[in-house]
This record gives sequence, structure tokens and C-alpha cells, in this order.
Amino acid sequence: MRLLRDRILVEPIVEQQKKSGLILPDSASKRNLGKVILIGDKVKSIKVGETVQYQNNGTIELNYLGKDCLIMTEENHVIAVL
Repeated sequence: MRLLRDRILVEPIVEQQKKSGLILPDSASKRNLGKVILIGDKVKSIKVGETVQYQNNGTIELNYLGKDCLIMTEENHVIAVL
């Protein structure tokens, strides 16, 4: 797969939150973190392998090489590189 322009492919990091013996659902404190798998040729400040925090609205879900991933844009979805 080759991504165009400023698009990036991110594999979400699934975190199980455990507090006081209770496992909280993802929606309780979702941080929207993911590992960057692929980047388009116009991506400026993100490298493959980095972890990003992102906004989930408007992303495209797909299965890439057996992994659930998201396609998003650098400008509109990525909040921070961690």
C-alpha cells in the first residue's frame, strides 16, 4: 500500500485500564494512541514507528496485513507525537 499526500496509517494501541480491581471499558478513558505504520509523501513531522495521539472523528478503518488500522491525515487528526 502507498499512502498519498499527508495521510498516515496508524495501528491503535489497545490499553486495558484497571483501577481498584475493576477493568474499565475503552470508552471510560480512551487516549487514542497508535503506532505509525505507513506515511504519505507529504507528511512533514511524523516518522514510521512513532507513537501518536489522534482524534478519531473522520478516520477510515481498515485491516492491513491482519491488523486493525486507521487511515487519517497528519493535519486534521494527529494531536501530538509522543
